[in-house]
Amino acid sequence: MKQNLLLVVVMGAGCIGSIGDGQPGISPADDPPAIPGGPPKPGTPSACTPGARPSAAARVVRLTERQYANTIRDLTGAQASGVDNPFAGNFTSTGQIVSFSPVAAAAAGMPEAVTERAFAAADQAAALWAAGLKKSHACLAGPDSACWTTVFSSAGARALRRPMAADETKRYVDLVSGMQAGIGADQALVKGLTALLASPHFLFRTELGDGKRDTSGRTRLTPWEVASALSYTLIERLPDSPLQIAAAQGNLVTVEQVRTQIDRLLGTGAVTTEAAAHFLYEWLPYDRALGVSKSPTLYPHYLAPALVEETNLLARYVLGLGDRLLPNLFTTTKSFVRKTTAPAYGVTNITATAAQMIDLPPRERSGIITQPSFLAAFSDDKDNEPIKRGRYITESLLCGHVPDLPIANFPPEPDLGPNPTLRQKLDGHRNLGAGCPGCHTLMDGIGLGLEGYDHTGRVRTKDVDGKPVNTTGVLVGAGPQDGPFDGALQLGRKLVDSPVTTQCFVRQSFRYWLARPETERDDCTLVAALSEFEKGRGNLRPLLVALLGSDSFLYRN
Repeated sequence: MKQNLLLVVVMGAGCIGSIGDGQPGISPADDPPAIPGGPPKPGTPSACTPGARPSAAARVVRLTERQYANTIRDLTGAQASGVDNPFAGNFTSTGQIVSFSPVAAAAAGMPEAVTERAFAAADQAAALWAAGLKKSHACLAGPDSACWTTVFSSAGARALRRPMAADETKRYVDLVSGMQAGIGADQALVKGLTALLASPHFLFRTELGDGKRDTSGRTRLTPWEVASALSYTLIERLPDSPLQIAAAQGNLVTVEQVRTQIDRLLGTGAVTTEAAAHFLYEWLPYDRALGVSKSPTLYPHYLAPALVEETNLLARYVLGLGDRLLPNLFTTTKSFVRKTTAPAYGVTNITATAAQMIDLPPRERSGIITQPSFLAAFSDDKDNEPIKRGRYITESLLCGHVPDLPIANFPPEPDLGPNPTLRQKLDGHRNLGAGCPGCHTLMDGIGLGLEGYDHTGRVRTKDVDGKPVNTTGVLVGAGPQDGPFDGALQLGRKLVDSPVTTQCFVRQSFRYWLARPETERDDCTLVAALSEFEKGRGNLRPLLVALLGSDSFLYRN
């Protein structure tokens, strides 16, 4: 392990885990079980026991890739592009179930390879940070112990998101003091800052509580933990001055105080923060189109980066509308299009080289599930993958569950004659044994209803074999909206009108913003959040205030 000298400092008093043995440095609590009964019951929220006092397991939470980059930028005042992010690409998900990056980061430790990258990034960032500190603290040019103590006390408090204990600050000052004679003050400063940025107290934030237990055995997050949790959740960066002042003055104790800060961080009007946009980006994983290759000769209109960017713009536009988030997401006929991508949408007379908002033909497209990027995300290089499209909608929009089938149990394919259609093949799956009908019924009928678009997202009437496309489908798992539909537009309307979709959205929001799965203890939080979301006309703000002002967010056991 490199830089063993720094371990004396970063792993000193208050060490929260072992690093560098190839095992997770900080062992997260095991993921709690899902709420019994699986997905939300159609038309009704989960049961809530009166007087229930929710809490989650105490934990330490690793920063996400985005949080790390923003934090380095906040500390150094420089672009983080010069720092190799140690958490970049850790949690790329290609499976069907959405795996939110905050959930994955919260459950992550520090394997040796990631730890090595974190040390290297600390070196890079420390050099940037040192340059700024030397400009504002001329006394760092010499062995002025009082100066170094002041600087590291202040720098450490910012980096670790809490006041530094005197003995903690002394360890850093002693480290750099011992180095100055050999490598000079400038390099000693860099090494000291490297130690700060390699500390587990920097790379992780704690949710351990203040140690005072109520009658239910719960402990409340400390004000400094609340400040970090709110800031990293809502704006994905270091707590700002108002949050730090509130924590220092003990003004993050009551629910009202916490909700005041939530409102301030969200800003006025609709919730359009980067974190909110990224939530939609992860929940509606149209970025998977970036990983699906198509022949540029056969499909010159398939420009995945541009198509993903256009859907990003649409999601941000919908966020900016405020109310009716879900109806706007799934039924809007607005889209962003440019000249080079217009053929993917089937529109003409687009001359702009940059994406501009237009109205799409209302009988052809409506909402995110008809965006070319979304449709291409669930395809291969030559054709659609309706099973993947259907599974995504079942699991991520309706919170249903489709179990994986072990390959050893896969029965032989039936004889369907020459050149069967895709629909015939899937009908054959549903007639096989070994549990195939139960699973495929949850997916196939939904995915087949999107066959009116090809694998690049263009409207079509014939499949790849030249046979007429059948766009009828059957929705399962949406409660009162279960049943047949014809085409994506009817599917989008059914999803919007289903109470299960709304309930599932609240659950997915809980998972993303609280960075963990829900448990039985969180039923009352979910019920209250659903109520606030519905009373708030489907606006994200009251939902976030309800979730982040809840006991599920503020208490640990």
